[in-house]
Amino acid sequence: MIVTVALGSTFANQSLIGFFILIGLQFIVAFSVAHWSQLRVIVNPQPALLLLRGKFVHDAMRRQRVAEADVRAAIRHKGIDRVEDVGAVVLEADGTFSVINQLGSGASALADIPEMGGSNSANRSDDE
Repeated sequence: MIVTVALGSTFANQSLIGFFILIGLQFIVAFSVAHWSQLRVIVNPQPALLLLRGKFVHDAMRRQRVAEADVRAAIRHKGIDRVEDVGAVVLEADGTFSVINQLGSGASALADIPEMGGSNSANRSDDE
C-alpha cells in the first residue's frame, strides 16, 4: 500500500509539471501567432472545401477524415434539407463547418481555400 501511494504521488507531481508545461507552451504559441502572421500560416491549418455546388469533394473529405454524414449534419444544422442546394461546405481551421448557401462570383470569403484558387497567404495580415 505504501508503494502504491508513493507511486501515485510521484505520478501526480509529474503530471502537474507536464500540465504547466503544456499551458506555458500553449500561451507561447498563441502569443506568437497573434503577433507574427508568418507563424500563423504555419500553425493554423488551411480551411478545406468539402462540398462544392452540391457535390462532395471526396479527396478533401478523405484527407480531413470527414464522413458524408458529418457534412450532411452541418447542412441540416443550417436548416437546409437538400445537399444539392448548398453552394459550399468548408471545414474551418478550428474544426467547425461553414455552410454557404450560394456561391457568388468572386467569393472573397473563400480567398484562403486552395480549391477555389486561394492560398494560405490570405492568413497574413496587411500590416506585415
